Amino acid sequence: MITGPIFPAELPHPQSSNYSAQRADGRRMTSFDVGPPKPTRGHRALWTTHSLTYRLTPDQVEILERFYIDTLADGVGQFWMPHPTKHLQPWADETGESITDENGKVILLSDYMRCTWGEPPKVANDKNKIDRSVSFTVIERPRL
Repeated sequence: MITGPIFPAELPHPQSSNYSAQRADGRRMTSFDVGPPKPTRGHRALWTTHSLTYRLTPDQVEILERFYIDTLADGVGQFWMPHPTKHLQPWADETGESITDENGKVILLSDYMRCTWGEPPKVANDKNKIDRSVSFTVIERPRL
């Protein structure tokens, strides 16, 4: 169940060409009396940092800034965000075939991630374009 602020639905999906995700390293190096250190599993609940870039209109930039400043207290609060690569993707069976409802409509996944803000939004102002490129990172908190 989702409780708490949700990333503004008025904003488009991030640009897939600039998307990246980096999962935290959960290994711990264990030293022994003899031989080199060996990696062992240290943590199971790991965070993932998502780097996102959006192409936004000036009105959408304002929506993002209000969400960051007002709703999240300058990026301090936690929030829910549609997963950049999984949300609204077709649900598929083990063979890769899309699963449909009784009317033949493809069922889409709804995948939200619980986040905290990483780097604050950076807005690139291109004087020749109306849209703005906005980049930032969010940190996906582990599902417990």
